[in-house]
Amino acid sequence: HSSEAECNYVGNNNESRNYAIDLNGDLASRVKQCDDITIPYATVKERTGGKNKVVTDKLEASPKTIDTTKLGTVTLKWTYRTKSLAKNVEVVDTVKPVIDTLQLRYTSGTGYNGEITNKDVIIHINASDYACREKYPNLEGSGLRAVYYKEKRESNWRVYNTTNLRNTVKIDKTLWGTMQIKVVDKSGNESDIRELKVQTDKTKPTKTVVTYLGGKSTEKWQNNIKIKLSATDDIEIGSFEIYKDGSHYKTIGADGNFTPPNNFSSDNVVFRAVDTSGNKGAFSNIQKLHMDTENPSKTIVNLNGYVSGNWTNKDVKQTFSGTDNVGIEYYEYSYNTAGTTGTRTSNPWIENRDGQYIIYVRAVDYAGNRGAWSDAYIIRRDTVKPSCSLTYVNPPTMANGYFTNPVSVGFLTATDNFSGVKKTSLNKTYISYTTLGETITGTIVDNAGNSNTCTINVKVDVTTPSPSVGQNPISLGNGAYTFSSNVRPGWGPSGGSVVCNPANSRGTGTYGVSCTIYGANGRNSSVSFTARHSYPASLQKKTCERKENCVEKENCHTVGYHWCEEGGGGCDTCNGSSSLCPDVECNGTYMDCDIVEYDCSYYYCPKGGHAVGSTCYY
Repeated sequence: HSSEAECNYVGNNNESRNYAIDLNGDLASRVKQCDDITIPYATVKERTGGKNKVVTDKLEASPKTIDTTKLGTVTLKWTYRTKSLAKNVEVVDTVKPVIDTLQLRYTSGTGYNGEITNKDVIIHINASDYACREKYPNLEGSGLRAVYYKEKRESNWRVYNTTNLRNTVKIDKTLWGTMQIKVVDKSGNESDIRELKVQTDKTKPTKTVVTYLGGKSTEKWQNNIKIKLSATDDIEIGSFEIYKDGSHYKTIGADGNFTPPNNFSSDNVVFRAVDTSGNKGAFSNIQKLHMDTENPSKTIVNLNGYVSGNWTNKDVKQTFSGTDNVGIEYYEYSYNTAGTTGTRTSNPWIENRDGQYIIYVRAVDYAGNRGAWSDAYIIRRDTVKPSCSLTYVNPPTMANGYFTNPVSVGFLTATDNFSGVKKTSLNKTYISYTTLGETITGTIVDNAGNSNTCTINVKVDVTTPSPSVGQNPISLGNGAYTFSSNVRPGWGPSGGSVVCNPANSRGTGTYGVSCTIYGANGRNSSVSFTARHSYPASLQKKTCERKENCVEKENCHTVGYHWCEEGGGGCDTCNGSSSLCPDVECNGTYMDCDIVEYDCSYYYCPKGGHAVGSTCYY
């Protein structure tokens, strides 16, 4: 070693130097992409002679920082002279990728919306794998690794490896139901699962099997061929195609039921199944089918004026007509359903029973072929009157045979045995006023025209008493008197009672009487009046004077003579200034009357009260 190098390890006392480097804090070995991290300083200690001496606590790492936007592992070193400490820090992507847009399209580019199809469908996926979009909008993470997709009901994912954020994945087999899709980045982060409805079916149905429910494959004519076609498919059979003599003849439903029509004839008939996605299976074996029914025509029914479905209370006459190449032997009917069997009937046929019947009629020719059932027609017959009775609806209480509140009337019975009630009517449904009795009539008509009536009698008293008094005040002597006799009660037809306070005469005095009129229907009103008792007054005989023919006069006397001027006043006026007139003095005025005597006798009340005429009132 050089002397400088030797100095690094040997002290002044020829003791070897030993250095230790320790971090001043924690440093994770894995950090998330874009996270901010702080690289700690290191402390260097010198160990000499069994003692520790801090050389520095600010030893920096190399490199001093880590760019966490870049994925990967960075090795940090803290070096002091020949001593060093190393630590690896890995920047990892923990952010899950995102499916930005997701769409299913046909190979033509047209959008697929979940309908049933056997065409190729491509998943169009736009995904992104940004690390920390808030800080660095365009910074990507570890990058896309694969697209995963499967049916929801499946347990295993199908993997499409790719690094392209914009992908098209072709669906190369049947997918039916809810399709789940996710993307995974290179760090193993998975996006949220997205779901799409998909119904793609590329599997063909099996070869069609022909089963005869009637007749068989033969070159002979038959009138009872009935075929059941069957095949299996991974999803569902949608229809069956029928080919006759090499050409498409008809497509029937998925139930596979096929009955050849009349005059259908071929020795080369094949069938094949078509599933709901349009995949077509292999043709069946060749069949030989010859069908000849030659049935009579569909029967026409004449109801002779009656309208099908209407109710009637009369007999219904039915006549039938049909045509056939060999002639009609008879007709048969079926109730309720156009079944395979019928009952022979006459033509015409008269229905005279009550009830309702759905009827089909068909012709049978002399060869035994049966024509088509007629259109269904309905005979409804009812000759019984409906039942009818009336009742009070939620009736109130009664008093003396009257309801005390308004009454509604409705039907207690309104039924019919067959045709049902067509209409009901009431000449009145609500009695809201006082009545001495009103008869309400109900009418019921059934659908066949039968009718019936019923009645009920209603009495209602809803009068609130409107009393009045005969005399107010009422003048009474001192004898007995019942005050209700002074009241006109004004109650309704159910009657009532009058209660007065006081009820009877007190004999003396003047006082108020209050009477309450109670109707039997529970309503009441009050009225008041004054009772005034009396007795004969006593006569006081008396003679009085009165003045009559009174004239106002001046009281004058003479006091001497002097010259009076004209207009000088006084009791008399002396006209002319040269006359000698008596000097007259006026001492006021007085009334000069005739005095007349008259009878001024009067009545008085020795027991108190006041007299009115010859009667004393208390």
